Amino acid sequence: AMHLLTEQHTADHAGAAGLRADAVSVACARGRTALAAGVDPDSPEARPIVAEVAGEYARTLGRPDGPEPRRRLLTRLEAANDPRRERYLHLLAVVNEWPPPEPQRPALDWFATALRTHRAA
Repeated sequence: AMHLLTEQHTADHAGAAGLRADAVSVACARGRTALAAGVDPDSPEARPIVAEVAGEYARTLGRPDGPEPRRRLLTRLEAANDPRRERYLHLLAVVNEWPPPEPQRPALDWFATALRTHRAA
C-alpha cells in the first residue's frame, strides 16, 4: 500500500510547480469536517464537498474534473485507507516520539463513499 501511494503521489505531482496539498490529506480533512457536521456521504449535501476536492485533484493533474480523475482519486483513497498504512503511521509516531496520529479511516471511509455516490462531475 505504501509503495503504491508513493508511486501515485509522484505521478500526480510530476511537473507541478510549487507545493501542493496531498489529495489524501485534503480528502481526509474534508471528510472529518463532514463527519463532525453530520453530513451523510450519500446525501446531496456531500456533492459540493466531493466536487471541491475532486476539482482540486484534477487541477493537480492538469485536467478538468471528470470521471477519470475521480476514478484515480478513489483509487488513491482506497490505497491510503489500508489498515496497514494507519498502523505504519502509528508506529512511526511511536518510534519518533511524536503524538499519535488521528485515525484517518472514518474520514477516508466517508469520503470514498461520497465519491462513489457522487461520481459524476
